[in-house]
Amino acid sequence: VGAPSEEEFSVLAQQVFIRAAASLGAPKLATLARGRVVSGRVHDGWLELDALTRAEAGCADVPHSAHILIDGSTLGLGPLLRHVGAIAPCGTPARAVYASPVACSFRRGAAVLNAPREGAVSIGNMGPGSTVWGFPLGDWLQLDERKGWLHMLDI
Repeated sequence: VGAPSEEEFSVLAQQVFIRAAASLGAPKLATLARGRVVSGRVHDGWLELDALTRAEAGCADVPHSAHILIDGSTLGLGPLLRHVGAIAPCGTPARAVYASPVACSFRRGAAVLNAPREGAVSIGNMGPGSTVWGFPLGDWLQLDERKGWLHMLDI
């Protein structure tokens, strides 16, 4: 059995706590607001944050791991994170899901990003009325004929 794959989640709750360990009793390191996208590996109902997410949340200098509880239903909180999908290194998994790309048209312009996450670097733009071909993955579209990602909310 290989190592667990990186997964991406969106924060559903008004806020979630990043903790120093996968335990409700572990110290709180930071909070994240609704809509924030986080990534890492899932272990026993907790998301262990990857280095980039830790850095974006201000936890890069913490000498131990950082975790977020995925579902707080047993505490009366309901789901805290919504699964977006597996992270596609170089886009390979997104292409593997679909036999061929799908067409998407833009009503307004959109930035082409270097990675499927909020805050990624813009590497180009699509103008209003553009049609592109790509492979959907969660809330993102991996472009078919050129490298890059578009956020589906921009389409």
